[in-house]
Amino acid sequence: MKIAIFRTVRGPIATLGSRGDVQPFVAHRSGKIGVGLQKAGHEVSICTSYSFKGSIVNYGLRYAYMNDEFVKFMATDAGLLAIAIASNPIAWMKKAMELSAKLALSQRQMLSEQWAEMQEAEAIVYHPKAIGGYHIAEKLGVPGYLCLPFPCYVPTAAFANPIFPDWKLGGWYNKLTYKIVPWMSFTYGDLVNSWRSESLQLPPTRYPVGNLVKTNGKPVPVMHCYSPLVVPRPDDWGEGAIATGYWFLEPPADWQPPEELIEFLVGGEAPVYVGFGSMAGRDTQKSTKLVLEALAKCGQRGIIAKGWGGLEAYDCQKTSFR
Repeated sequence: MKIAIFRTVRGPIATLGSRGDVQPFVAHRSGKIGVGLQKAGHEVSICTSYSFKGSIVNYGLRYAYMNDEFVKFMATDAGLLAIAIASNPIAWMKKAMELSAKLALSQRQMLSEQWAEMQEAEAIVYHPKAIGGYHIAEKLGVPGYLCLPFPCYVPTAAFANPIFPDWKLGGWYNKLTYKIVPWMSFTYGDLVNSWRSESLQLPPTRYPVGNLVKTNGKPVPVMHCYSPLVVPRPDDWGEGAIATGYWFLEPPADWQPPEELIEFLVGGEAPVYVGFGSMAGRDTQKSTKLVLEALAKCGQRGIIAKGWGGLEAYDCQKTSFR
């Protein structure tokens, strides 16, 4: 699929989550999102949690407000538990049902904030966690593009959804794992339909939130921001689903690495970078231990990014890495 835009377009980008869910949308290399679109002459804003405003405006993009309640929740014990069990869909859905009432008010508020910021949009790029993007595009009758950091929505017989076990049961099982995922959002389906009716004056949707089919029956274009060299594009994907390559963000022009990092990099062979962002789970000591043991077994030097996952490298001076 090729998307060619020949005029200036006002296009908000809606995303929600941790830094890993936000930074790629600011990027301007490879996938040409955010800064790249603005350099091409389009009007770009990023609607996301307020805590990311600084990193967005520092790259010259307009920030569009969304509250911080989701980000705060993800840092709580309940939020970390939800992340830790994300690979178990049944357990995750049970936990989502428990939390839906607590998150309903902030979810509704975020939907209203997205609508307030996007009413003049001519095209919308949205992360599935920013659940208003699909519905606002429908209301305005403008193009909407679902963007994902990994292949978890578009069905394929080639491999199972990454959050499901990789059981070798064949194509039928692989496709089934993708059909289940959209229904994991059913816990706030009533909330979304209420908002659609009251704020957008749209009828209830009969598809799961974040679905791949527009109300007119046409497929929603899906962009995956990873390299097809890492995960080859399945032959049974429709032409509307693509892997664009990674959306990298250049560091600020005045950024300088710490002296300790420079000394480490030049002091031996190239190290292996290890980071899980917000996805290390609750037992960060166990995750760190596994990483360190893997590095030791391979005889590799390593750099560990703590991220939201809180990985902590204890005293490693007796090993071949730091």
